[in-house]
Amino acid sequence: MRYSIFGIAVLCCAAISPVSAWQPPSAAAESAVSRGTNCDGITSPVRFKHVNYALQVQPVFELNCGPCHLSGASAQLSLSSANAYSALVGVDAFEVPAIKRVLPGDPENSYLFSKINCNTPQVGDRMPQGSKPLSPAQQALIHDWIAIGAPVMSSGFE
Repeated sequence: MRYSIFGIAVLCCAAISPVSAWQPPSAAAESAVSRGTNCDGITSPVRFKHVNYALQVQPVFELNCGPCHLSGASAQLSLSSANAYSALVGVDAFEVPAIKRVLPGDPENSYLFSKINCNTPQVGDRMPQGSKPLSPAQQALIHDWIAIGAPVMSSGFE
Protein backbone atom coordinates (compact mmCIF):
# COMPACT_ATOMS: atom_id res chain seq x y z
CA MET A 1 0.00 0.00 0.00
CA ARG A 2 1.52 3.36 -0.99
CA TYR A 3 0.98 6.64 0.80
CA SER A 4 2.31 10.10 0.13
CA ILE A 5 3.70 12.06 3.05
CA PHE A 6 4.84 15.60 2.26
CA GLY A 7 5.05 14.61 -1.38
CA ILE A 8 7.26 11.59 -0.66
CA ALA A 9 5.90 8.19 -1.63
CA VAL A 10 5.96 5.77 1.29
CA LEU A 11 5.32 2.05 1.09
CA CYS A 12 3.24 1.22 4.17
CA CYS A 13 3.75 -1.90 6.18
CA ALA A 14 6.04 -3.56 3.65
CA ALA A 15 8.83 -3.41 6.19
CA ILE A 16 7.00 -5.88 8.42
CA SER A 17 7.94 -9.22 6.98
CA PRO A 18 5.16 -11.78 6.75
CA VAL A 19 5.69 -14.91 8.83
CA SER A 20 5.34 -17.04 5.70
CA ALA A 21 8.48 -15.42 4.24
CA TRP A 22 10.78 -17.15 6.73
CA GLN A 23 13.11 -19.79 5.33
CA PRO A 24 15.09 -22.20 7.54
CA PRO A 25 18.83 -21.50 7.72
CA SER A 26 21.53 -23.99 6.86
CA ALA A 27 22.41 -26.79 9.26
CA ALA A 28 25.72 -25.04 10.03
CA ALA A 29 23.79 -22.20 11.70
CA GLU A 30 22.23 -24.65 14.17
CA SER A 31 25.43 -25.00 16.13
CA ALA A 32 25.46 -21.26 16.98
CA VAL A 33 22.87 -21.62 19.76
CA SER A 34 24.82 -21.93 22.99
CA ARG A 35 22.26 -22.11 25.81
CA GLY A 36 21.01 -25.66 25.29
CA THR A 37 21.35 -28.76 23.14
CA ASN A 38 19.33 -30.24 20.30
CA CYS A 39 18.22 -26.78 19.25
CA ASP A 40 16.29 -25.89 16.12
CA GLY A 41 18.32 -24.06 13.47
CA ILE A 42 16.91 -20.60 14.12
CA THR A 43 19.79 -18.12 14.18
CA SER A 44 21.06 -15.19 12.13
CA PRO A 45 20.54 -13.61 9.69
CA VAL A 46 17.70 -11.49 11.00
CA ARG A 47 14.60 -12.00 8.87
CA PHE A 48 12.22 -9.65 10.68
CA LYS A 49 13.88 -6.23 10.74
CA HIS A 50 10.78 -4.48 12.12
CA VAL A 51 8.69 -6.08 14.84
CA ASN A 52 5.64 -4.75 16.64
CA TYR A 53 5.72 -6.46 20.03
CA ALA A 54 2.01 -6.05 20.82
CA LEU A 55 0.80 -7.17 17.39
CA GLN A 56 3.32 -9.90 16.57
CA VAL A 57 5.16 -11.25 19.63
CA GLN A 58 2.56 -10.99 22.41
CA PRO A 59 -0.02 -13.02 20.43
CA VAL A 60 2.51 -15.89 20.16
CA PHE A 61 2.78 -15.92 23.96
CA GLU A 62 -0.98 -15.77 24.46
CA LEU A 63 -1.67 -18.54 21.97
CA ASN A 64 1.08 -20.92 23.06
CA CYS A 65 2.02 -20.06 26.64
CA GLY A 66 -1.33 -18.98 28.05
CA PRO A 67 -2.41 -22.13 29.87
CA CYS A 68 0.53 -21.86 32.28
CA HIS A 69 1.90 -18.33 32.04
CA LEU A 70 -1.02 -15.94 31.68
CA SER A 71 -1.60 -16.03 35.44
CA GLY A 72 2.11 -16.04 36.28
CA ALA A 73 1.84 -19.28 38.24
CA SER A 74 4.67 -20.98 36.31
CA ALA A 75 8.25 -19.94 37.10
CA GLN A 76 6.96 -16.71 38.58
CA LEU A 77 6.40 -15.44 35.05
CA SER A 78 3.24 -13.80 33.80
CA LEU A 79 3.02 -13.51 30.03
CA SER A 80 -0.27 -11.60 30.10
CA SER A 81 -0.35 -8.57 27.81
CA ALA A 82 -0.17 -6.25 30.83
CA ASN A 83 2.95 -7.89 32.30
CA ALA A 84 4.91 -9.87 29.71
CA TYR A 85 7.22 -7.23 28.27
CA SER A 86 8.36 -5.90 31.65
CA ALA A 87 8.67 -9.45 33.03
CA LEU A 88 10.93 -10.56 30.16
CA VAL A 89 13.22 -7.81 28.88
CA GLY A 90 16.34 -7.29 30.97
CA VAL A 91 15.02 -9.44 33.84
CA ASP A 92 17.05 -12.25 35.43
CA ALA A 93 15.67 -15.73 34.75
CA PHE A 94 14.14 -17.17 37.92
CA GLU A 95 15.79 -20.55 37.36
CA VAL A 96 19.21 -19.14 36.31
CA PRO A 97 19.60 -15.59 37.71
CA ALA A 98 22.94 -15.11 35.91
CA ILE A 99 21.05 -15.15 32.58
CA LYS A 100 18.52 -12.58 31.41
CA ARG A 101 15.15 -13.86 30.26
CA VAL A 102 15.56 -11.58 27.26
CA LEU A 103 18.95 -9.98 26.67
CA PRO A 104 18.21 -7.30 24.05
CA GLY A 105 20.35 -7.81 20.96
CA ASP A 106 21.46 -11.33 21.92
CA PRO A 107 18.90 -14.11 21.37
CA GLU A 108 21.47 -16.90 21.72
CA ASN A 109 22.17 -15.75 25.29
CA SER A 110 18.55 -15.09 26.20
CA TYR A 111 16.91 -17.68 28.43
CA LEU A 112 13.54 -17.32 26.69
CA PHE A 113 14.98 -18.21 23.29
CA SER A 114 16.73 -21.27 24.68
CA LYS A 115 13.49 -22.46 26.30
CA ILE A 116 11.50 -22.21 23.05
CA ASN A 117 14.28 -23.26 20.68
CA CYS A 118 16.10 -26.16 22.35
CA ASN A 119 14.85 -29.67 23.10
CA THR A 120 17.20 -29.64 26.08
CA PRO A 121 17.47 -26.07 27.41
CA GLN A 122 20.08 -25.23 30.03
CA VAL A 123 17.46 -25.81 32.78
CA GLY A 124 14.10 -27.54 32.72
CA ASP A 125 11.95 -28.49 29.76
CA ARG A 126 11.38 -27.03 26.33
CA MET A 127 8.45 -24.64 26.21
CA PRO A 128 5.59 -24.78 25.77
CA GLN A 129 5.72 -27.72 28.15
CA GLY A 130 3.54 -30.65 27.14
CA SER A 131 2.69 -29.11 23.75
CA LYS A 132 4.28 -29.09 20.33
CA PRO A 133 7.15 -26.61 19.94
CA LEU A 134 6.58 -23.19 18.47
CA SER A 135 6.70 -23.21 14.70
CA PRO A 136 9.97 -22.24 13.02
CA ALA A 137 8.33 -18.96 11.94
CA GLN A 138 7.26 -18.17 15.52
CA GLN A 139 10.75 -19.01 16.80
CA ALA A 140 12.30 -16.82 14.09
CA LEU A 141 10.02 -13.92 15.00
CA ILE A 142 11.02 -14.11 18.68
CA HIS A 143 14.70 -14.60 17.76
CA ASP A 144 14.64 -11.56 15.50
CA TRP A 145 12.67 -9.43 17.98
CA ILE A 146 15.41 -10.09 20.54
CA ALA A 147 18.18 -9.62 17.93
CA ILE A 148 16.95 -6.14 16.97
CA GLY A 149 16.96 -5.09 20.64
CA ALA A 150 13.57 -6.38 21.89
CA PRO A 151 11.77 -3.12 21.11
CA VAL A 152 8.17 -2.51 22.11
CA MET A 153 7.55 -1.32 18.56
CA SER A 154 9.79 -1.18 15.52
CA SER A 155 7.66 -0.58 12.47
CA GLY A 156 9.75 2.25 11.08
CA PHE A 157 6.97 4.79 11.69
CA GLU A 158 7.35 5.66 15.36
